[in-house]
Amino acid sequence: MTQLIAGYSFHGPYFDARFLPLSSGVYVITDSRMQVLDVGESENLADRVANHDRSSCWARNASGPIGAWVLSMPGSSTDSRRSVERAVRFQTSPTCGAR
Repeated sequence: MTQLIAGYSFHGPYFDARFLPLSSGVYVITDSRMQVLDVGESENLADRVANHDRSSCWARNASGPIGAWVLSMPGSSTDSRRSVERAVRFQTSPTCGAR
């Protein structure tokens, strides 16, 4: 499924990090109400979400199941991923990981 989040087309939700892409990109963590809990970027989306240091914050603040939405950006630079991350973060004001 595709979901427009802050003007970007994210795919998901992934409820199990084992099924997330191994590629680079931007992730958005939401709960069942589509409340944005966190936003970030990584060279390996599956590894980052599976081993995230803020997952306890997600669990504390979620209403219902937690899902990851991803915008795959294979071969992208860190700067380009961070640019998307900042734009999404600014528009969604995530509960966890505020910067």
